Amino acid sequence: MLLFSAAGDFMPQPWQDALCQAVGIPLMPHAPDMRYILLGVGYLQVVIAAFFWVISRDVGRYQPFVVSTIVVFLVGAPVFYLICAVAGMPNWCGIVDATGCALIGGILLALYIWPTNSSNNMKGNVDNPERSGGLSAFQS
Repeated sequence: MLLFSAAGDFMPQPWQDALCQAVGIPLMPHAPDMRYILLGVGYLQVVIAAFFWVISRDVGRYQPFVVSTIVVFLVGAPVFYLICAVAGMPNWCGIVDATGCALIGGILLALYIWPTNSSNNMKGNVDNPERSGGLSAFQS
C-alpha cells in the first residue's frame, strides 16, 4: 500500500493537478518546497515499505518492531482523520485515511493474536518460536 501511495508523490505535476481536480481537492501550489516535501515523503514511503519487507522475512526476530507497527497503525487511524480535518480536506479523505490505517492495523493485530494451530494459544514467545502467535506462520 505504501508503494501505491508513493507513486502519487512521484507523479508528474500535471498528472497530480488532474488527479486533484478529478477528486475535488484544490490544486497544490507549484512551489519548490512543496515539491520537495512530496518527493521526500514519497521516498520515505518506499523506504518504510522496504523495511516492512525485510522484517517480514524474520518476524520472530523483529517482533518488538511488529508490535510497534501494529500500535502505530491503530493510533494512526484517528490521527490521520484529525490531520485531514485540520488541513481542510474533504471529509471522505479523512475517512479513507482512517479506514486504511485501521484496516492495516486490524489485519496485523489479527495475524499477531491468531494462533497458528489449535494447540498453540501462547503468543509472543520469542524464546520458543514453536509457541509464538500467528505471525510465526510467516517465518520461513
